Amino acid sequence: MWLRTSIGSIGWVVLLPGCDYGKTDLRQCQDLRTAGKLTEAIVACERSEKRGGDSGAEAARLLPTLGAESAERIAAGHLDNCMKLRVENAAKALAACEQAAGVTGAGMSAEKAKAAIPLLKEAALEAEKEHWWKIGSRLSEIIQATGFADLKYGRLTKASDVIKAEAGEPSGVYNSGWGTETFVWGRKFGDKASMDEVKQAPFSVKVIANVACGDFTSPMASIYSYGQEIRPGSARPTVVAETEKAPPPVADEAEPSRSPVPGPLESEWASARECTVSGSSALNCETKVLDGYFRAVCRSNGLGEPNAVSFVSHESPMSVAKLDGGNMVLVHPYREGVRFSAKFSWGNISQVLSISWKEGSARPFTTGSFSPAP
Repeated sequence: MWLRTSIGSIGWVVLLPGCDYGKTDLRQCQDLRTAGKLTEAIVACERSEKRGGDSGAEAARLLPTLGAESAERIAAGHLDNCMKLRVENAAKALAACEQAAGVTGAGMSAEKAKAAIPLLKEAALEAEKEHWWKIGSRLSEIIQATGFADLKYGRLTKASDVIKAEAGEPSGVYNSGWGTETFVWGRKFGDKASMDEVKQAPFSVKVIANVACGDFTSPMASIYSYGQEIRPGSARPTVVAETEKAPPPVADEAEPSRSPVPGPLESEWASARECTVSGSSALNCETKVLDGYFRAVCRSNGLGEPNAVSFVSHESPMSVAKLDGGNMVLVHPYREGVRFSAKFSWGNISQVLSISWKEGSARPFTTGSFSPAP
């Protein structure tokens, strides 16, 4: 290859044979990639590509791979944050997993995040419902204790401070007739919204009062959260999960593409080393910890065939216990401070698996233990 260039101002032309000006940048790109500095590596490869030559062509071929590796690293960071937050704050964990899932060009981490999002949405909604129910219960008790003395001129006075301290000002106030106002938190509605629609908001308080001599007398109030009325001392109704209403369809065992819950892929579980759980070998149970998750797979043994598996305590929205292909499978987040137990049954005989990791301590050598069910 010959390159022609001018030297100085006299217009001399020099032909330089075989120069590959992108070689240095390509080598730098490769070294930076090895060092894990992907952003800098991409910049160096882009320089090499612009300089042309054989090295530039090689840099051009390497750039898509570097882009995918960089995207995967970014997604992995968001996913790691999601997994750390999933127990403490489902809403923040959901936001982190949505960021991971949205990284263009990411691979495995984005797929794991996408799998986690539906469960995190459910957990975040449950946490929000619990939050508003507690506020509504306190407000309802105040109104009952004061005989509605805190309701004047269709406005919540002292009682409203309970809400404002934790939720701020209402997102809207809706009039539905003389002397009637509905205060709403967490959602906005159009002017034509019906009362039934407004009741479905995260939180709403409907105040009704009669007018007499310029003042309100005999006022009444109704408090709703997600369509459920909150009364003094009432417990929040629980909804049976869809998975409890009917057993989920059994997946095609011929193509087990990934884990049934967020966490490692089946291929990753297969290559992971087993952790120490007392009594697991005698029960023919495989126990492993990987990427912040604990998994136990228990098969048939001298006690009989696998019959049922269920959590006894501290089940997480990010966990599962099910029969799968004739085996009992349990998956649960595993991190500092975790504590849960589950019952595994073979025929009429059951064993309880207990797992714990004390807050503020190093990961225990013995992850847990099996013991006869009481």
